[in-house]
Amino acid sequence: MIVAARKGVVISAEGANQFGGQDKTMLSMANHIRILHADDSIATYAHLAPRGVLVGVGQRVEAGTVIGYSGSTGYSSGPHLHFAVHQLLRKSDGFGNISVPIRFYVGNPAYVFTPQYLQKVTADYRSPGKAPPILEIKKTGPKAR
Repeated sequence: MIVAARKGVVISAEGANQFGGQDKTMLSMANHIRILHADDSIATYAHLAPRGVLVGVGQRVEAGTVIGYSGSTGYSSGPHLHFAVHQLLRKSDGFGNISVPIRFYVGNPAYVFTPQYLQKVTADYRSPGKAPPILEIKKTGPKAR
């Protein structure tokens, strides 16, 4: 289950894609939701499950609203949530965007952290928060360190 990180308005929602894989033809086939926030930042939730998008364009959502289900559509090696926050930039040749740093929290009481490359996070709020592991890449695949 995926919940909105912040309140905002859904500006893009695609839920019709059925497949995922590591073939380059899958690059544009991820089910996703994009939410515009009051500060003009945009959160992207991608690789959602087939029929896993529960909101529509123009819908207002509050933080914590269930918006979809995690999956593996598009260019993906397995079920996960690709989450990013961007700010639009006006450029001389049009528009671009810049990634906005974010912080996560897990556990109860919460452990707050800035996510790192290869960090695996499980949303568990039934126990005290602790630092999520960083995966170590080996020739046989990723392993927690």
